[in-house]
Amino acid sequence: MQATLPLELQELIIDLLRFCSADLKVCSLVCRAWLPRSRAFLFRVIALPVIPLNPNCGHCSWSRFGICSAALRQRIYWTLSTVPAPSVRGVILSCEPPTNSAKCLQLLQSGRHTIQPAITQGLLRGLRLLHINGQGSCTGESFSDLLQEIDCLEYLIIEGQWSFSFGNTFRSLAIHAPNLKALSLAKLRWLPSTEDLHGRRHVQLVEKRVLRLERLCIWKPVKHHIDLATKLILPSPCLDLSQLRYLAMPASRLHLMLNDTRLKPLGREVTHLAITNFDAPAVQLNKETFPSLSHLQVFVRDEWTLLQILDSIECPTALVHLQVNFGITYPNPPKTQRITLLLQK
Repeated sequence: MQATLPLELQELIIDLLRFCSADLKVCSLVCRAWLPRSRAFLFRVIALPVIPLNPNCGHCSWSRFGICSAALRQRIYWTLSTVPAPSVRGVILSCEPPTNSAKCLQLLQSGRHTIQPAITQGLLRGLRLLHINGQGSCTGESFSDLLQEIDCLEYLIIEGQWSFSFGNTFRSLAIHAPNLKALSLAKLRWLPSTEDLHGRRHVQLVEKRVLRLERLCIWKPVKHHIDLATKLILPSPCLDLSQLRYLAMPASRLHLMLNDTRLKPLGREVTHLAITNFDAPAVQLNKETFPSLSHLQVFVRDEWTLLQILDSIECPTALVHLQVNFGITYPNPPKTQRITLLLQK
């Protein structure tokens, strides 16, 4: 009988393989922050371009996700029907128009080869990874409809500009994706930007079902007039972050979280922390804020930034595994003498 390795053990093995060679590029943006790692290997992931309403426009011009639902279903069916359905465990939805988008759109408008929702429902039911990448708009209803077709979604990645509100998003996830473990929000620029987040308490979010996340990644959010991380994402009543083990966010958002008495307890169970962007002068990491921390991952531009970080971080490095990711490629290895002295403090 074949034995299946636990996902956590698979992730650790992939990490060792991934960092043994600089040319081994198998991980996406989220994988580099421990969320979820190398799903292209763990799952069978396929990429599906979303057909825009105007194929002649270089930029994705569709304005409502619901309008493209028929085209999306058609694309999913055409792709998944060529492979065994049980083998597909992840889908990446991208707004990049395919080469035959005009032909696909013509078939849809003519009414030929129309696929009923019941056909695609079975194909989407076993998905564990959903990655939405691109710019567009989405209503809460259409997002809920998509989630209803997936029974065991565990990893959700949303990257780009989207116009559905946080309220509808988290409420839909809490109701229709109760098994979700990891949520990644990359390059956030939530629309509409005029949404009153301070004055509205989002009463509709108070649901009986609460989403308990183990992994949360907020990767380099675009500048916004409101701090979405500490004002809306972390304190959302639909999210239960008391058992959060993997956390990735910029230093500025982490600094605000540690200074907020409501959000400070979120780090008590965190074992893996990734600081994705050092846009703050100092981050205080100690046994009081992260008592269970065992792995620390930092993303820096150069060795001088790393030296400043090591000077400012209050963390017992002897008890924490430190992993450093440089954002540029060095022609010569950086000088590590001072870095070694700082790590031995």
